[in-house]
Amino acid sequence: MFFDNKYFYDFMDRAGKLGINVPVLPGIMPITDFQKIKKFADFCKAAIPAQVEAELAPFIGKPEEMFKKGVEIAIRQCEDLLANGVKYLHFYTLNKADAVREILGELKI
Repeated sequence: MFFDNKYFYDFMDRAGKLGINVPVLPGIMPITDFQKIKKFADFCKAAIPAQVEAELAPFIGKPEEMFKKGVEIAIRQCEDLLANGVKYLHFYTLNKADAVREILGELKI
């Protein structure tokens, strides 16, 4: 799980230099509740970029708007991964399949 693709790209670069050539699926977690994801990310030692926090901050306490913005951010993240040669994506749904359904519909995959 990561919210900044540079962590995935750096990991893949290091893995490649070590001769690891098996498929690695990036873990995408749509942020539909910032406060819950922030706690989860802290627990997992995953960084949430300041830009993402700033984009989501106005929607704290506004669940429908948070959902839409979180889906938008995840779509951008996935588009970047796909544009950079990633062939497969893994989604952490946390029982929020609607978010993933919207992301996949927008990505048309």
